Amino acid sequence: MERGRFSFGGFALPSVVLSSVILLMVLGAAMQGLASIRSGIASQYYNQLAFEAAESGAAIAEECLKQGYRWTSPMSTYTEKCSGRGNLSCSGHGSDYAERRCAVASNLDVSTRVVIHPPEVNMGVTRVKVEGIATKFPRGHGGGVRPVAEYKSVIYRSIIQENDQAKTRATQRYWYFGTQAAIDFGVSGDSSRIFRNNTRYTAGEGVTVITDTSGNLKFWTDGRSVFNSSGAVMYNSTGLNGSSSGTQAAASFPLNSGRDGKYIIVTNSADTSSLASARGLGELYYSIVDMSLDGGKGGIQDEAKNTPLWTGKLGYTTEALTVAPKSSGDGYWVITTTKPSLDILVFDFNNDGFSGNPPQRFSTGLNYATYAPGPTNLGFDSMNFNKSYSQLAISSGKNCLNSASCRSPLPSGLARVVDFSADTGKITPKYEWNVSIRPTADSPYSENYGISFSPKENYLYVSTLYRAGLFRYKISGAQSSDDVKNSEEYIANTSTANSGGGQVLAGPDGKMYVANYGMRSVSVINNPDNPTLPGSSTADSIGWIYNGITLPSGTYSRYGLPQMVTVYSPKIISY
Repeated sequence: MERGRFSFGGFALPSVVLSSVILLMVLGAAMQGLASIRSGIASQYYNQLAFEAAESGAAIAEECLKQGYRWTSPMSTYTEKCSGRGNLSCSGHGSDYAERRCAVASNLDVSTRVVIHPPEVNMGVTRVKVEGIATKFPRGHGGGVRPVAEYKSVIYRSIIQENDQAKTRATQRYWYFGTQAAIDFGVSGDSSRIFRNNTRYTAGEGVTVITDTSGNLKFWTDGRSVFNSSGAVMYNSTGLNGSSSGTQAAASFPLNSGRDGKYIIVTNSADTSSLASARGLGELYYSIVDMSLDGGKGGIQDEAKNTPLWTGKLGYTTEALTVAPKSSGDGYWVITTTKPSLDILVFDFNNDGFSGNPPQRFSTGLNYATYAPGPTNLGFDSMNFNKSYSQLAISSGKNCLNSASCRSPLPSGLARVVDFSADTGKITPKYEWNVSIRPTADSPYSENYGISFSPKENYLYVSTLYRAGLFRYKISGAQSSDDVKNSEEYIANTSTANSGGGQVLAGPDGKMYVANYGMRSVSVINNPDNPTLPGSSTADSIGWIYNGITLPSGTYSRYGLPQMVTVYSPKIISY
């Protein structure tokens, strides 16, 4: 029995050893599993820190894009340093909102930072790449040694300059024009209120009105003086270099989308009825309105009044002037034409003001002609964009496609439509044609004056002077200039006397309006996009009403109607 017990006991030691080895293997595997789990959790933690850092940077990028700021090299910093104003805050423009999002994580073992790459613009979309980086160091050593690992997370922020229809509608609310005439279209709908404005002033032709995106009137100007919302002349705002007889004597737009309370007024000195400047041509100037001046009533900065837009250049503009917002949201394009070449000049403004660069110049290369050459007969040119700023319509009075087409019967002038890139300011010719005339016994000639797309952009309307008339052309579906010309429809005389007509302009209510010089009324087109019905005249089909709006006593229509520049409200898409 004892030998048997010894024999069994001798077998026990190897078993214990084997069991111990197995237990150690199991324990080792468990420890490896725990280490792997710990490593996975740690990686998840560091990746999360990197993601949160990227989110912080994306919030800054988004705020910068909303404010229209642009940067040309990557912005990078450790997020624990972000609390200081100026670090990753729109290139020096502090953003409390962005800074509150900056703090992510920092200790002796890990530090996070953000890299915000420069924005890229393509087809109207601004895109920014944001990298959040979490750097892991040996435990307890912080940033003093080589890092152990680096974790990255990438987020993109894109800004699409989609027109906010409600806000844009509000900026079109007020029309001030003529002798104390005014229309309030409200901020929505199609109702309007006709009233007498309180400026006690006559604007003969070109006018621009600034109303904010909430429908609050800021100021208006004819290019010579600026009037605030109470009707008073703004501080330092008289003596601007706009022409008293310019079809489009002024245009205005906000700097930095109006957030700083500053606005640019561009004035055009061209006056083709005067020999005051070379061959009746003029120059462009700009002034800066600061709404904080004069106790919040606004005024023009002393150091930024009547600044030449093209230093050293004289006599280069016609009476045409308009403005388009850049699709990137960081500035505006200022556009005019020049004669006799009819080239188009495009000036560049950024959110801080004029870029200082000479204008881009676009020519069709065609040899246009004039049927009334001479320094006082350059024509009353004008231009207007469609709603999307993708097409620009240009009217050039006393011009023709070529010398042959300038022979009798004389055309009223030349009309053109060009494609426009709000990304680059590039102009591409599209259609051009001669506008016909409707001579009468007391006025054997006419001349192009105003031009405007219909609200739905199916048609283009052209008004003429002496004798005052109104034409329209079908743009939608046109394949060539001949298609547009062949669609010509004469609507009506827009004045019963040979006193001249006025500008035609699409209103924010879906109707169109025609100024009636010297009259206490404005004519109306109620359905400008209607086709001409069989058996009916174009005038009846579109709801043309001569003197359709009666102005209040003591107010009068002159030649001009106001032009307003769309202020885009960006829509942010994150992915």
